[in-house]
Amino acid sequence: LISLHNQGQQPLKTFHFGGDEVGRGAWVNSSVCQTLKASGGLEGESFRWYFFKRVSDLAANKSLSVSAWEDGLMHDGNVPFNLSTSPTSDTIVYAWDNVFDSGTLSRTYRFANQGYKVVLAHATHLYLDHPYEPDPEERGTYWATRFTDTKKIFSYNAVSYYDNTLTHESGAPVTADELCGPANDSCPHLELSENIIGIQGSLFTETTRTTDHLYYNLFPKVIALAERAWHKASWESLPAGEQRDKQLHNDWSSFCRAVGYRELPRLDKINVTYRVPPPGAVISYGRLLTTPLYPGLVVQYSFDAGNTWEDAHGAVSVSDYKYIIWLRTRTPDSQRFSRVVVLDPPPSVLITIQPTIDYIASNMDVNYTVVDNFNKYGDDLFKVDFV
Repeated sequence: LISLHNQGQQPLKTFHFGGDEVGRGAWVNSSVCQTLKASGGLEGESFRWYFFKRVSDLAANKSLSVSAWEDGLMHDGNVPFNLSTSPTSDTIVYAWDNVFDSGTLSRTYRFANQGYKVVLAHATHLYLDHPYEPDPEERGTYWATRFTDTKKIFSYNAVSYYDNTLTHESGAPVTADELCGPANDSCPHLELSENIIGIQGSLFTETTRTTDHLYYNLFPKVIALAERAWHKASWESLPAGEQRDKQLHNDWSSFCRAVGYRELPRLDKINVTYRVPPPGAVISYGRLLTTPLYPGLVVQYSFDAGNTWEDAHGAVSVSDYKYIIWLRTRTPDSQRFSRVVVLDPPPSVLITIQPTIDYIASNMDVNYTVVDNFNKYGDDLFKVDFV
């Protein structure tokens, strides 16, 4: 393996042995493992630790560092292996499981504080195989989060890691007390910040079938990933609140302009089939107002179910149109388009002038009766089935 890397002029410096989600019973029926355990070869530790120690010894003999997913470098629970017995100079952990409901939020900083070099690869923001939108037409898995769009990756805060945890798997918001616990014991403080050495985006290909699908998942998400990996924004160091949100919003707007006017045309020239996002649209006062996510892309609309398309240059009058409007975004070279989205026209509502409202109010007679069910039913209130 070392020789192959040298032939490619990419010297091997670190051996990644995997270790992700190994089944707990993987070695239960292994006679070799049982013999090892009976002989005392585990030295009171687990098979997982034994494997890590053996691989570390082999790597050290070749002057290599060792890396693995977080699962392969810890005991059951959230306790990392003690590195005092590791012969390698560095042990690099890829921290991925930050799903709040898994109870694993503390792992990332626990590893860093115990001497591991940590690569942030968190599933809720940095897994590129999750769909861009919570829409059945968007390809991707959704076990870690319902969706991960480009803005979510761009908004990832590597400086204040816990601030990335906003929702439960159900989508319900995570409260401050839930996040770190009443005594703040679920959120250990980062004591050795120098041990956070980078960010990784991961694209697993269970749902990726073609090269176009691959590019669709990667771009423009990976551009936002590079921005977060190579640049520390001023808003990352601010406490959560209005000021940080404002700076993030301005930063995102600037990023969108750069992507739309510079990066997407470059990708077009080298035939990278990035995702063309559907447009945003609303009907207001008889006008169709549209906007692309990235400036430079063009919004199109159709009144005849996609038989003909028109570019939307500014507001489009739709005051007399009462049917579904089809919308899509096209690239500047007109070679590719987003998926089609539909906009239902608002229901017709007659305009009512203020004198009419005043007349109705002055002549309206309102009567109501308060029914107290407890007084009626007493202690039997909660035994009654109300219809």
